[in-house]
Amino acid sequence: YEVHTFSRSKHKKLKILGVHQHEGDLSDYNAIKKVMGGCHVVFHVAAKTGTQGDYSSFYKTNVTGTENIIKACLALNIPHLIYTSSASVVFSGDSEGKNESMPYPSRFDAYYPQTKAIAEALVLNASRSSLITCSLRPHIVWGPGDPHFLPRLLEKRSKNKLRRLGTGKKLVDVTYIDNAAKAH
Repeated sequence: YEVHTFSRSKHKKLKILGVHQHEGDLSDYNAIKKVMGGCHVVFHVAAKTGTQGDYSSFYKTNVTGTENIIKACLALNIPHLIYTSSASVVFSGDSEGKNESMPYPSRFDAYYPQTKAIAEALVLNASRSSLITCSLRPHIVWGPGDPHFLPRLLEKRSKNKLRRLGTGKKLVDVTYIDNAAKAH
């Protein structure tokens, strides 16, 4: 397969693997459409994450960017779109033991899950005979080279700053990177 990426910056490891890297912004429909020309499947894994920023910055990347990708898929007759969503799109404080049929909550605690839920709904509603879509919700993806989850967890533990809230009986699912890739 010939792989192309569209992201804010290029990555040395992808270059080594022979990936064709394109820089740009998801809010630029023409740039996205140009890169997607000739593709047979699109893996939409980009997002603005975290808690920093105003609503419009999350909306621009997560919703407008997704709208542009859907629009380009339809214009270019790309038959498959796989969207990376988040388990947080259905989190309402009581999700333990529940599955993907949970509805979106009526209120979100942050802009990230709110805009990801809007984008996920757009992707799922875009599914038709000419464009088959799906949405995956990996939670806390980790693995070799992870600069975020596991290193931060271990650092807090080493400094005795790791706190347990509640009784410790709540479960949290995490996703190993190889499993996330295989699901995609």
